[in-house]
Amino acid sequence: MSNIVRLYHIAVSLILQHGRVAIELLSKELDLFAAKDTTYTPAKIDELKLLLKNANQLPDETVLDEQGGLTQAFQDFMTNGKEHYEELSYFIRKKFKNDVHIQNLLGIDDFAEAKRTQLDFIQFYRVLSEVQPKFEAALLEAGATPALLAQTSILYAQIEQANTTQEVFKKQRLQKTAYRVDGINALYSALRELEELALLVHRKNFEAAKGYIVPRYSRPTAPEEPAGIAIDANTQTNALPNQSISNNSIVQLYNLGDTPLRFYVANQLLDTPPDNAHKLAPGESFNALGSQISNGTDGLLIVLNNNNTVGRYEASLVD
Repeated sequence: MSNIVRLYHIAVSLILQHGRVAIELLSKELDLFAAKDTTYTPAKIDELKLLLKNANQLPDETVLDEQGGLTQAFQDFMTNGKEHYEELSYFIRKKFKNDVHIQNLLGIDDFAEAKRTQLDFIQFYRVLSEVQPKFEAALLEAGATPALLAQTSILYAQIEQANTTQEVFKKQRLQKTAYRVDGINALYSALRELEELALLVHRKNFEAAKGYIVPRYSRPTAPEEPAGIAIDANTQTNALPNQSISNNSIVQLYNLGDTPLRFYVANQLLDTPPDNAHKLAPGESFNALGSQISNGTDGLLIVLNNNNTVGRYEASLVD
């Protein structure tokens, strides 16, 4: 599969947030846009919504959660395999206590090393499942149950299948990631096209066009100048002094530090921040209409740092 070049150089979350804002703005001004470009019909709104949906259909968190689930499944089989062999090895040592060669054929000398990696563990059970049948009669004489001996081949099949599923997922993940980049590229291109038309529609009113301007990569700062505004550990602050957020306000918030931040909208700083305060990881951005993050009344944008290290942010408001 050929590499797909990213057309964007900003956080995916910022593109998705901007897409939601721009689509909502366009739906309110569609007549103005249609007067300049006749392809801007209600179908254009549906097209943009579909591009947004496709770009957002595979969040990275979902992929990682799925991969984590597969890893856990394999670890569970490995745990079962370790417990099984510990029981089996009792009968191996009991029956062949005077024959180290047979003990080693049945894995006694390899087990400790095999437990360290998935591939070694799979190989260990592959060999054990092939060698064990030759000695099962003797192990039965030593007191092992048929069910215990049968479990070896069952576990080998489960462990190998779990590993195969993991490897297939890893390759599919590369494809899924590529498809997601392709979907975000399509949305980003459409938003840049919408931006160009908005600058034409609102050429005499740049303030009205601002809501359609796709966020750009943050400007570089001098090495000695930390980016953004500092927020001390375990504090909260009004991120936009002397500015209130209304339904039509466009809010942009960047986490420029190394510690997670949270934010909420209220008429004043609250002693106990709301449980649903939005989270913003280091390096992430948030871009939304005021109506999406407030209850409809004018409010303040409050940034909250619950951590023990200083955070940094940058906030802006476009009305």
